[in-house]
Amino acid sequence: MMWINGRSGSYQINKANVNGTDIQTIVSWKYLSNPLDLTVDLAYQRLYFIDGNSIKSVQFDGTKLTEVGGGVAKSTLPLKLHSYKNHLLVADAGINLDVLSLTDSESKTYTRSFYTLVAVTDISVVDITEQPEESGPCDADNGDCEHICIPLDRNRICQCSFGFVLDNNTETCSSEPLLDNFMYVSDWTHDKVYQISLINNAVNALDSSTVTDPTGVLYNSITKRIIWGDYTSKYIQSANANGTGYSVLNNVGTYRAYPNRLDLDYSTGNIYYTAVGSSVLPTGFTGIGVVAPNGFHRKLISDGVKPMAIAIDPVQGFLFWTDLGTNPVVLKRAHTDGTNIVTLFTSMVWPNGIAIDTSARELYVTDGKTDIIYRCGYEANTCYQYFRDPGANLMDIKLLGNYLFYTAWIKVYITKLHKSNTKDTSKFANNAELGRLDSISLYSSTFLTTNVQSQCSSNNGRGNCSTFCHPTPNSFTCGCPDGEQLLPDGKTCPSVTETSDDKSNGDKASSSQSMHIGAGVGVTVAIVIIVVVSVIVLRKYAHCKIWGRKTQSGQRNLQNPPSRQSVSNTGAVILQTHGEIYGKPKTIEGVEHDYVGTASDFEDPSLSMEFSGV
Repeated sequence: MMWINGRSGSYQINKANVNGTDIQTIVSWKYLSNPLDLTVDLAYQRLYFIDGNSIKSVQFDGTKLTEVGGGVAKSTLPLKLHSYKNHLLVADAGINLDVLSLTDSESKTYTRSFYTLVAVTDISVVDITEQPEESGPCDADNGDCEHICIPLDRNRICQCSFGFVLDNNTETCSSEPLLDNFMYVSDWTHDKVYQISLINNAVNALDSSTVTDPTGVLYNSITKRIIWGDYTSKYIQSANANGTGYSVLNNVGTYRAYPNRLDLDYSTGNIYYTAVGSSVLPTGFTGIGVVAPNGFHRKLISDGVKPMAIAIDPVQGFLFWTDLGTNPVVLKRAHTDGTNIVTLFTSMVWPNGIAIDTSARELYVTDGKTDIIYRCGYEANTCYQYFRDPGANLMDIKLLGNYLFYTAWIKVYITKLHKSNTKDTSKFANNAELGRLDSISLYSSTFLTTNVQSQCSSNNGRGNCSTFCHPTPNSFTCGCPDGEQLLPDGKTCPSVTETSDDKSNGDKASSSQSMHIGAGVGVTVAIVIIVVVSVIVLRKYAHCKIWGRKTQSGQRNLQNPPSRQSVSNTGAVILQTHGEIYGKPKTIEGVEHDYVGTASDFEDPSLSMEFSGV
């Protein structure tokens, strides 16, 4: 492989093996002014490249550096070029596409210009005769490599995606998460969630194949779990910092919507999120939703067009969010129960992020269109311009200690900004491997206080309520999951009383259930042995087809991708090959899901069995 390296005054053209070894310089900085693009002619073992207004060529070993004739006269500003058989295709200043004949090593003349092509930005040629099918060591099962297989003649080497390291077995990849002083950030370009050290800028990828199209990210410093939304699956999901223990907290797609940004009420454990509903009839849920730690869901506010950023102050009982789809766009405040909605500010265009300073009762709001960061109080008409970063396309913003951290799509780094001194700025995580960075979540045990108390903190965050407890200014409000209304006491939901009745009936049947389990132990053990053997065989077959989780010993465990998630609270065995789950579709709340349950749920009882009490 060959590439242009460096910057003005120190450009080089380098080459190396495809595994990154044996790096050599083909053309040094002494012979380069402004290299823009390059292409190779394999037949003649020559490299062609654009340098300023000229087209030049050189042998692969760095000898015979020459200027291609007619370059300056015909192409005033060549921008892109591509070698095809014995011709060079040259994009001339984005206006014309010229064809340069290379019929032999001496004659180099232009033969044709395509004047009908306008604003050519890149060139590629597809010709099956130039791309013969070849077999190699990476063809079968990706060469047993978990991530990237690079062929080297008859051998191959495995490499890992950015944020991962190669394990000792030289085939699988892993990522060791940090325990303190870090940031989580969603990468829109690469569809990844990265953990970045606040100390040395080291980057680790969230080691989970369930990250497909992340939106908002959130780190719960109490449970030590990373929580994120997903645009494609429509899930709010979570996992341990090392990627294990994956679970779906809520399928927002059930409401014909996707989760956007997230925030956590540390006094209750409830997750508040902005939801953007489908515009196709019937329209979906748009507004603010809340998910309890046990998975209960409540549509808190049904309002808006495209709710974006969200922040919560549970001690004061306030909820803040932006909506960049309304006219005008808005920054709003409400009580955390969704009542008493107040518009705080409207003079924005793309309000993409909110940072909250609960100690000062202030907000910082980013506008991605004007690239202004506004500082606002908790009351209406208190916002003013605090900082501006021209051309940045500001995205999310968060506060940790005395410093703000914000992402911007035009910058390949995160900016660190002192909240009291706008001249105190620095680049953070300046890494070319990162793409367009979006949502962020920060954690440091030194600064972040997790012992947040409100009038809902008792009873595992439910206060005096049976299900949802929402702290409000100087009080609290109880709430129920979707489809339920509070009983006359104003605290209890109907499902709680139903659950209590079911529990009483279940106690009466416990004796007969114990008899049944005891009688079936022998059969169950035999079935477990058979299933274990089956899973081992399937695992061997699917070794490199499934990007699964590894244990500490390096062995893989099957893991369901989010689009094929099956949930069983009783330890049902799931058989999976090539990402497929063998189970009968079951309709839950009008949505068809792949389901693994008891034998009676399947047309053929031998397909799946559930092992309770084992």
